[in-house]
Amino acid sequence: MIKPPMEPMPAAILILVRKHAGRIETHLLLRGSGAAFMSGKYVFPGGRVDLPDHDIAFWERHADLSFKDIVSRFGGDFME
Repeated sequence: MIKPPMEPMPAAILILVRKHAGRIETHLLLRGSGAAFMSGKYVFPGGRVDLPDHDIAFWERHADLSFKDIVSRFGGDFME
């Protein structure tokens, strides 16, 4: 039996990459064995975008760049 397609939900991941000792390294997380999705797998950090993630005032306290500078350097669509 073919299931109808699922409705997509907003999600995001963070890919951290650095050059170290002449090699490229990336940061992955190991999901717990009891996780409902991708249990026991290495994954990039991230997941569902929750409403509090859109709180720009919170993120401004933790960012080294203003949101204007972030958008001009990297692009993106930030809710204001």
